[in-house]
Amino acid sequence: MIPVGCVLFLGNVFRSGKLGGVAFAIPLAFPLLCLAQPTSPTWHTDTAFQQALRQPASVTWVDAPLRHHLNRLARIQRVAVFLDRRIDPSQQITFRTDPIPLGRLLQEIAQHVRADIAIVGSVVYIGPKSTAGKIGVVGAMRRNDSKCLPAAIARRLRAARTLHWDQLTEPHQLIAQLGEANQVAIDGLALVPHDLWPETDLPPLCWPDRMTLVLAGFNLTFLFVDRGRGIRLEPFPDQVPRAVSGTVSMPELLSRTSSNRFHNGDAETRYTMQVRQQPLGAVLKTIQQRAGLEFQFDSTATSHLHDRVTLQVRDVSLDELLRETLGPVGLVHRQKGRTVMVTATRPSTLDDPQRDR
Repeated sequence: MIPVGCVLFLGNVFRSGKLGGVAFAIPLAFPLLCLAQPTSPTWHTDTAFQQALRQPASVTWVDAPLRHHLNRLARIQRVAVFLDRRIDPSQQITFRTDPIPLGRLLQEIAQHVRADIAIVGSVVYIGPKSTAGKIGVVGAMRRNDSKCLPAAIARRLRAARTLHWDQLTEPHQLIAQLGEANQVAIDGLALVPHDLWPETDLPPLCWPDRMTLVLAGFNLTFLFVDRGRGIRLEPFPDQVPRAVSGTVSMPELLSRTSSNRFHNGDAETRYTMQVRQQPLGAVLKTIQQRAGLEFQFDSTATSHLHDRVTLQVRDVSLDELLRETLGPVGLVHRQKGRTVMVTATRPSTLDDPQRDR
């Protein structure tokens, strides 16, 4: 039996770098044994987790085993990914993207293997569409249920704790241990079939989220009984409410790419970006995707697209972002609507960039 149901921690060796939060990974022809992985990753959580999902990232995979390469991407970005046991982790995929938000990248990878994604706590879940479309709501429902329990029990279940299990762990035993460690009796363990899972580390999660992720691959969830002293395993619901307090969807999260401020009565988008010695063309492509722009270059500007730029800005306007990006390599811009013209020298007829907006 192939070990399944995992956060993915084994991988091939990659050469990696960053572009304004963009992590890129290129597989190198080194044997797996030369890879020294930390035993316990430091994952992004809460706000940092959400911000990481909005940062640009890209991959180039050729005949790549899904588990290995998805794991490497997760480690580079420090964003935990949980692969449902029903998705074949050994399937070979060929996949490439230019820099796009990490959350969208993970979504496209999932779609490539006929799966979908959801957010549970500070974990990206990848699994069958029928489960991914509901697990975020189911997890929020279980968290909300725990808040209605007696105060001492609710407090214990709400505590965020990391979760680790060793190679070849049986999920039946894992679920039982989760119950014992939190003084929760488990009714229905017979519904969990035998399986073997690879070593896994999860970031700090509340108890309902830990149990939601572990049970999802068996098409199961749970209900609290005896005022929180126990749970009863139940089939995963066929239908869930459209919206539940505490649910965060990936599209909603990605729509918060930048903070909004009001300027002269209109919403003004602010940008934060950090780049170190990256080609100007790649940086502008990232800005183009984040801001929905179209860049045009005159013949003198195109020769600068391979120039290396270093940039660190926080909470700036689009005009400020472009000036900070283009100025160090001797370029200027003129924006009209969503089109930005980039030139190597400022023409005498060029007006203030703000004027044409």
